[in-house]
Amino acid sequence: MSGWRIALLLGLLAGLLLAMFRYSGLPAEPAAQSMSSRLMQSGIYTVGDIDYHLVDTSRATGANGDFPGLDHRELDIRVWFPRVENGRVAPGRHPLLVYSHGYAANKLSGAYLAAYMARQGYLVVAADYPLTRFFAPGGARLADVVNQPGDISFLLDTLLAWDRDPDSPFFERVDAGRIAAMGISLGGLTSTLSAYHPRWRDERLQLAISIAGPSSMLGPGFFSSSQVPLLVVATPGDALVDYQDNAAPLLSKAPDVTLVTLANGSHSGFSGLSRYTRWLDNPDALVCRYVLSLLERQTLPQGWDQLLGDSADGISAIEPVRPCSGELSTAINPVLQQRMTVLAVSQFLQQHFARTALEVATARHYLYEVMPREFSGVTVENSRKQG
Repeated sequence: MSGWRIALLLGLLAGLLLAMFRYSGLPAEPAAQSMSSRLMQSGIYTVGDIDYHLVDTSRATGANGDFPGLDHRELDIRVWFPRVENGRVAPGRHPLLVYSHGYAANKLSGAYLAAYMARQGYLVVAADYPLTRFFAPGGARLADVVNQPGDISFLLDTLLAWDRDPDSPFFERVDAGRIAAMGISLGGLTSTLSAYHPRWRDERLQLAISIAGPSSMLGPGFFSSSQVPLLVVATPGDALVDYQDNAAPLLSKAPDVTLVTLANGSHSGFSGLSRYTRWLDNPDALVCRYVLSLLERQTLPQGWDQLLGDSADGISAIEPVRPCSGELSTAINPVLQQRMTVLAVSQFLQQHFARTALEVATARHYLYEVMPREFSGVTVENSRKQG
C-alpha cells in the first residue's frame, strides 16, 4: 500500500477513535406494534453465504496507473442465500438480486441489504469490481464503470448456468423470471445502466434499484427503450451525489420511478460500513476526504458523453461534478438510515415479485402509505401517480 494511503487511513482511524469516546449509541427501534417493526423482524429463513472467484475470459481489464491490465476480468463474489437446516439452499426457485458497490467500496458494503433479502427468500450476488473497488490495482478508477454492466451480465450468465448444473448448490434454485439489479452510489449508476442503456442493458432484468446513484447525465431519451420499474432511494443531505441534480429529476425522466426520499441522511449512511462511524455528526466528512484524495489522482472526462455514450444514447455532455463542495449538516444515525433503506427496497421488490395479490397489495400499502407515516422525514413519490 502506498504511503499516502497509509497516512490517510491512519488519520481516519484516529478520528474515529476520538469520536467513539463521545457517542456510540444506536437509534431507537420502530414502535413494537408498528408494521415497520414486524417487517424488520420478519424472515422465513436463516442466511447462508458462499464466496467464489470468477474469471470472465471474454473481456479485458484495462491498464490503470502502474497496473498493466489483464486480458480477462476477475471477480471475487459472494452469494447470500436462504438456508435450510442442512445448510443447503432452500428448495424452490428464488428471485435473484445483483448488488453493485460504490466507488472505492466493496461487495460487503451492502451486506445488510443482502442478508435481509436472503431471509425473505432471495438470492443476492455481489462482486468486487476489478477497478472501482477498494484497493483496486492502480487505485480505484471511476471510468471503469463503463465495464460494469458487462460484469452484471456475466454474473447473470454464471448464476443461470449454475441453476442448470446438477453439481451446483444453486441447481434449480434461480428464478429467471424475477431478476433485479441494485446498487449504491456508483453501483446505483451501474444498475441503471444495466437496466436502461440502449446498447448495454440486459433484458433479463425486471427491476432496477439505485441508492444515492448519479443520474444527472441521463436524459429522458436514455429511458425510452425500457419499461423496467426503477426504485430510487436518496437524501437531500447527500454530500457526494447532489439530490436536486440527480434523484429529484428522475420523476420526470423515466416512465415508472418510485422515489423514496430520506430527510437529513448522508451519502455514506447507505453503506453498511457507516454503522461503525455512527458516532460522527455526519459520516460523509470521512468519505469526502477519502474520495477527493482518489479523484485528485485521476483524470475525469470532460463530459459524461465521452464515457457513457452520446446523445443518441440519451447521455448528456455535462461535466462530472466534483463532490463535497458544500457544508455538512448533522445527519441521522446511519443505522436508522439503513433500516429505512431495507424496508423501502424489500417492499418495492415484493410489490413486483411477490407471488400473491395480497402480498403485492400489502407491500404497496406499506411503501406508499405506512412507511411515510411511521418514519419522520420519509416521502414516497411515483412518476405514474404524478403523471
